[in-house]
Amino acid sequence: MINNIINVQDSIMNKLMDNENKFNLSQDKWSYLGSLLSLFGAKQEKDKIVLEWDSPDVTQFESLTKIMSKLINRNLFGSYSRARKRWLIRVV
Repeated sequence: MINNIINVQDSIMNKLMDNENKFNLSQDKWSYLGSLLSLFGAKQEKDKIVLEWDSPDVTQFESLTKIMSKLINRNLFGSYSRARKRWLIRVV
């Protein structure tokens, strides 16, 4: 089971990091990023990713979104819902 998860993570990371493939569009990378984060409990919808997070740690979240933005070459926007205790990430 753990080996399968590791293999899936490796496969998704390889697709995210593949900058030479001209067919690997930002839209595809957004999908791959959502798939990778879903392994850690995130929920992906068409144009957004939801992270369940008890604490609205803005600094930590900003660091995470900077990394994700670089991976997919798109600007991201995030907002925190205190009522639902979750971050909502969208492509700008």
